[in-house]
Parts: sequence; C-alpha cells; structure tokens
Amino acid sequence: MTVPSQVTYMTCYDVFRRMLLSLETPPIKVVPCMFEENEVCVPELPPGMPIDFEEAPVSSSFQMPLLGASLVSGALSRSVSATLVTPLELLRTRLQASHGRSSFTSVLEPLYREVQYHGVGVLWRGLSATLWRDVPFSAIYFTGYEAGKYMFTGAGLGESQTSTFWHEFGISFGVGATSGSIAAFMTHPFDLVKTRLQAESQSTGNQRAMGLNAPSTSSMFHTLQRILATEGTPGLFRGLAPRLAKVAPSCGIMIGSFEVVGRWLARMHHT
Repeated sequence: MTVPSQVTYMTCYDVFRRMLLSLETPPIKVVPCMFEENEVCVPELPPGMPIDFEEAPVSSSFQMPLLGASLVSGALSRSVSATLVTPLELLRTRLQASHGRSSFTSVLEPLYREVQYHGVGVLWRGLSATLWRDVPFSAIYFTGYEAGKYMFTGAGLGESQTSTFWHEFGISFGVGATSGSIAAFMTHPFDLVKTRLQAESQSTGNQRAMGLNAPSTSSMFHTLQRILATEGTPGLFRGLAPRLAKVAPSCGIMIGSFEVVGRWLARMHHT
C-alpha cells in the first residue's frame, strides 16, 4: 500500500506544484488615450484624472505564490493517492484488527462476501473520512514544509542548494517532521473516525456472513457526534501519541529522501 501511495502522492504533488507555479495571468496593458480628431478615448478614466501622454504602456500580471501552490497541490495529490489505495488500506486495517491466528484468506473471504452483498463500492468504505483526514493533512503539511524550507534555505521543494547532501537531508527531515506533527494533530479526529468506521464495517460484515442481522455502518459525522457525546473532546484525540510517533519520522524520512535523491539524480543528469 505504501509504495504506490507515496509514488503517486509525491509525483502528483511535484507535477501540480510546477503547473500552478508556472501559471500566470495575461498581462493587463494600460495605454494612454490620444485625443485626436475622430478618436475615442479608450480605456475610460475617472473624471479629473490627469493624463500623461508621455507615459509608456504599463504591463502587470499575477503569479500564484509558493504557499498557495503548495496548499492546493498537497490537497489535490492526496485526493488522488488516497482514492487509489483505499481498498488496500481497508484490507490492512482489517488484518491488524483481526484476533488470533487470522490469515490473509480469513480476512479476504468476509470482504469478498461484502462485495457480493453491497457491491464493489464497499472497498471504498471510509473514503470520505480518509479524505477528510488526508486532504487537509497534506495541505497543512506541504504548506508548512515549503514555508519552513524557504525560511532555512531560501528555496522550496527541490530548489535549494545546501552545502552537502546530509545538510539537505537534515533540514528537510526536521522541517518535514515538524510540519507533519502539526498536521497530524490538527487532523487526528478524522483519523480516529476513519478507523472506527472501518472496524465497524468489519464487525458488520462478519455478522452478516454468519446470517445475522447487523445494523448499517454509521456515517462519518454520526460517528464523530457519538464520540463527542460518549467520550468528550479528549476522546477525539485517543491514540494521538502513537500516531505522532509514526507520522513525525515517516514524514521527515519521506521528504528528506525525496529531496536528497532528487538532488543526486539532477546532478547525475547534468554530468
């Protein structure tokens, strides 16, 4: 699951980021009016504004800033990768939640019965909660990373030229781990809801496989309200510490490796 997810994620982010940064609105030209016989003054100017006939045409344009491009690119790239790997993540969650000596087949068979009962859409159950978690996470993560990277090196993703590869990796790791931790904290309630939904889906599927009537899985917002009502606000952050312990180093290693390997490949290409 991780390999196709990260390959799609980082590739899409890099492509979307470059596309957005290259976008530029057409220049707006302001040409002074020439009052000659049988000519109309275009463009119209406010009454009383002086006209400078010696003024050269003015051209202005807008280019998307780095942080805006990173925010949009992070959200779009995660939407693509999360949708692609949701069936694999569902399978992984059920394998981890299974008890005893459950094999891959013992988890796959109930899932196959659910597909027959509900249709193939069951494989994307919990996708909305995943997107609610991952899309804002990536938007916050990459915006924070680009801001931190620019603050320390004066350039964004793949653009800085630090003294050594280890210097590059150290800065990228530190900024990526910090930004990932902040994003994980802000989006943890949605991660909790997603896990609850997938666990309930497994329990419901097992009951129906045994011929029992089981209630349908709750919606994301219903599950969120239920957690708030029964466990309070602290319940929304249950399991935050283990998630931070996983997210911080993984975000740092991922982005640090991307920066260093990308820089090395660029040097190999130019030599």
